[in-house]
Amino acid sequence: MAPKVSKKGMRESDVEYRHEDRGSSEAEWDAWGERNKDALQASFDKARADYARGHYFTLEEVMAEIKAQAKRRQARKAK
Repeated sequence: MAPKVSKKGMRESDVEYRHEDRGSSEAEWDAWGERNKDALQASFDKARADYARGHYFTLEEVMAEIKAQAKRRQARKAK
């Protein structure tokens, strides 16, 4: 069971998060990979090409964007 979240976004300290195994076997993952291999490969190829052209974000840039989005959401909620 996932932890309960209060209105302020704080998790209850007495609720322990436990990952529930949904029964995905190695064979199921292999089948998923086989079904999606073309789309996955296309995504990897695009990512490699973007990176080679210098089109990527650093961890610091990603974290700054996440923080900015959070501030915008908080400002909208405060209205």
